[in-house]
Amino acid sequence: MADDGMRIDAYTFDEAKALVKSVEDAINRKDIDAVANGYTEDAVAHFGDFPEIRGRQAIRDFMATRWVRQHNYQLRKTLHAVMGNVIAGTWEGDWTDSETGKKMVGFGTEIWYMEGGKCARWEAAFNIREEGAGPSLAIL
Repeated sequence: MADDGMRIDAYTFDEAKALVKSVEDAINRKDIDAVANGYTEDAVAHFGDFPEIRGRQAIRDFMATRWVRQHNYQLRKTLHAVMGNVIAGTWEGDWTDSETGKKMVGFGTEIWYMEGGKCARWEAAFNIREEGAGPSLAIL
């Protein structure tokens, strides 16, 4: 039991896999209400190097703004691990950038911290590049 008296969710692998699939489907449908309602009112998101996003409405606005630029966005999520209320996975996506017309690809890792069946904290690290392009970081 958490200090605040709230039940800590504990997911089985199969339950978490079904949740990940439902999120993938909602995003691919661009069902902004279903996606936003998957977050707690006071959810916090750390999405790459973007400033911290606080609250369900701010996350909803962030996703809606992304989708304007990500034309024909197709997402594929893979569940890798579950530990109690923590769900970890990877994702791959492709889309056409609505501003440049370039085909883009992205992939990343994300961790969801769940409370009451909703995501309370979303941690995401990712890479995005033009389809067919090499790595964006010149480290080698």
